[in-house]
Amino acid sequence: MKFKEYLNQENLSLAKFSKLSAIPEPTLNKYKYENRIPQRENMLIITQHTNGAVKANDFYYESQ
Repeated sequence: MKFKEYLNQENLSLAKFSKLSAIPEPTLNKYKYENRIPQRENMLIITQHTNGAVKANDFYYESQ
């Protein structure tokens, strides 16, 4: 699942996810709009905080 889709599905703002994950909101914005791919550390944090709904491959490949 794409990060943007997850945020919409869970009705989470970037500000809220930023507080939960400790990843800066501007960085999350880049991930949301696919302008940047998370580095390993942030990728692990996102996967953990989404309970595995958003995985590394979701930043590289189109959803099916």
